Amino acid sequence: MRKKGLESVSSTLEVSQGRTMSRPRIILADDHPMVLEGLTSHLKTDFEIVGTVKTIEDLMAAAKKNDPDLIVLDLSKTSMKTFSALEQLQKMTCRAKVIVFTIDTDLAYIVMAFELGASAFVSKTAASPDLKIAIHEVLSDRIYVSPSIRVDFPQSSTPKKKEKPD
Repeated sequence: MRKKGLESVSSTLEVSQGRTMSRPRIILADDHPMVLEGLTSHLKTDFEIVGTVKTIEDLMAAAKKNDPDLIVLDLSKTSMKTFSALEQLQKMTCRAKVIVFTIDTDLAYIVMAFELGASAFVSKTAASPDLKIAIHEVLSDRIYVSPSIRVDFPQSSTPKKKEKPD
């Protein structure tokens, strides 16, 4: 049933973007090769993985070159590069939606990620299907936060849907 839902998302994307695609196109960004390999293996049956990158610079180049539907982006507490990447993606009017995929689930990081245009926040400690559910939700124009993350957003920081560039 989930695969059928993903196919309808793919069909919707084909019509709305005027191009033919068999599956949603995804770039995976994480600085750990084993995580990239595991994500690729987990997602490749349902999605077209058009790039795996370890640096923000490589992510920007891959996003320009591959025009993905979605980016799964690691957030590292030791680096503000994730937030810089979100800002850069918006500046280049990248149409891809972004899922922040992280071990760090501090409320401040979650709020900042959504304020900078993320569409979902998924914990790396979540159950295995959680990322696929998040992808489906985001591609259906909904926001998503892993159920394992208990979040009470301040009223002024409630996540909003990312505006699509014209």
